[in-house]
Amino acid sequence: MTFEVSPAELTAGAAWADRLAAEFRAIGDRLQLGCQAAPKVGNVQAAAAYQQAHFGWAQTRFEDLMAGHAALTKVADGLREIAARRTGQPPRQVARSAGETTVAAAYFGVQDVRVTAQRVLEGDPADLRQRAKVCQRAAAEVAQVADQLSRWHHQLEHQWDGVTATLGLAVLKQIAAKHAVQAVQLRDSMISFAAVAGALKRAQAVGKRLVLEAARRDQELNSTLEDIGVVIENYTGVDVESFAADLIVRGTRKIRKRVVGINARMNAAVRQYEAVLRAQAAVLAGMPGAVRADAGPEDAPGDAQLRQVALFRSVYGREPGGSSDRLMARALDLRTAGDDGHDPQARVVVVRIEKVPGAGLVHGAAFIASDEVFNPRPNASLFDRGDNRGFSPEEGPERSRTSFYVDYEAGVVVARQNTSHDERGEVQVGDPIVGVEQDGAGRVRLRMEATNPLAPGLAQTANFSVRSDLVIDPHAAPASVSGEVSQFPSWEVYQRHDETVVALLQRPEDALPAGLGPMLGLPQPTVRVGEPGVLEAWRRTHHPGQGHFESDVDRLLQYPLTRDDPFFRYPLPPAHYPTVDSAGRLQFPSGNHV
Repeated sequence: MTFEVSPAELTAGAAWADRLAAEFRAIGDRLQLGCQAAPKVGNVQAAAAYQQAHFGWAQTRFEDLMAGHAALTKVADGLREIAARRTGQPPRQVARSAGETTVAAAYFGVQDVRVTAQRVLEGDPADLRQRAKVCQRAAAEVAQVADQLSRWHHQLEHQWDGVTATLGLAVLKQIAAKHAVQAVQLRDSMISFAAVAGALKRAQAVGKRLVLEAARRDQELNSTLEDIGVVIENYTGVDVESFAADLIVRGTRKIRKRVVGINARMNAAVRQYEAVLRAQAAVLAGMPGAVRADAGPEDAPGDAQLRQVALFRSVYGREPGGSSDRLMARALDLRTAGDDGHDPQARVVVVRIEKVPGAGLVHGAAFIASDEVFNPRPNASLFDRGDNRGFSPEEGPERSRTSFYVDYEAGVVVARQNTSHDERGEVQVGDPIVGVEQDGAGRVRLRMEATNPLAPGLAQTANFSVRSDLVIDPHAAPASVSGEVSQFPSWEVYQRHDETVVALLQRPEDALPAGLGPMLGLPQPTVRVGEPGVLEAWRRTHHPGQGHFESDVDRLLQYPLTRDDPFFRYPLPPAHYPTVDSAGRLQFPSGNHV
């Protein structure tokens, strides 16, 4: 007797292999994040030693997991092919994760939860707890010294007299008092480090859980689209496009809601952690003598310049010189002008590229021209603040929603997203998704996407984001900028050779009813800027496997709100935030070479 496996059973087996492959990939990704990335807070030398000790083990395990992922993927594809032969239908290519972007996130045009989770998953709570223990031991030892000095003072003041005794006892009392204060500071430091470690551990637990949940949503989406594809193929009506769009929206509504919910929960977890981090940093900075006697959250005269010079030196290895250097130093500053120290810091991504001497600095920004825009939220503000300005190369990095800086002279790219404020004073900041690649001629493709963190329900539902995908050619005189940008807000790009500035792009936001720019402009497909065909040629040349569909059914299976916007069909792996090497130096990722 022989048994024949049905196509349905083969398809189910393929889905099973897909799920296992995704789990292998997710475990491998977490392993790399956990063992290769340095913590954002804590003792960088200890973190580097931890990395060095575990890197070989982690790399071996990662390679094993990736081999398992590849094998299971082949099994899944083979089972699907056999099932297709049995039914006489060609096997459909199920959407797979491209680079580091989850399938569902890319499909719906929302932020990948792993980009947000990376901010906390690369931290090391154990290192922070160790620092807390060091402070605890030091506090006990210093307090013991203070007690001993106080006892000596008490004994000597009854046995020692004269002018020398008076001076000696005064000095002894002063030293004892200072040690007592230092013991209190060390105990406070212990509490601060322990609080941050606990907050980081809680955020990491949420991040790990949500990254796994995102992988499950990927599988759920693939399975749903497989079923919807069969229905579309068998549809005999007239308007198949509208039928497919309605079917997809209804069929994936729950999945989309869950994907958006994953992002909202991850953002909330990161905000809670960063609130603890900011509060405890203020405690440490405010200790008399720990930083300086008058230290506090607000900048004193000269603080901003000192901070910007230090940040510039950490990236460039030298002091800033001319106006271009000073602009880069300001762009690197996570604090913004007028910040009282309690706002979340701006998000800044730094990427290394190959130098192109003589090309200067190309910098651009997306800004809201009006002073406010309509952004209704339940039980909250109706309006968000705008940047209230026009086109100008002299505006600071803080007067925009997003900005970028391509320093060809030094081979450095900086991308930045500023905080968002509403009319009631609520302040939040989101994580920009930044991809950078460079060709052999020195041209740079810079792809950025940013959502409004004050409107998670709206901004993250589907393509309500500020988007740009630009190719910057430094060889023309002046440089050229071509590609596509979102219809809102306004866009500007300039080329700077210190005091000489040339405008390369100035595109005002589309004329829309007052204050409705985000709601009406952002959901629309991106629009072309600069020379036509430049970005399209780049995509065809360097990413021939992206952007096209195997069949008309595959095209119809794309999500309706992102289907017609090529921005979402040509993703780049997101650049990560800086890490720290064994010597405590900042290490920045390099752009992809194509």
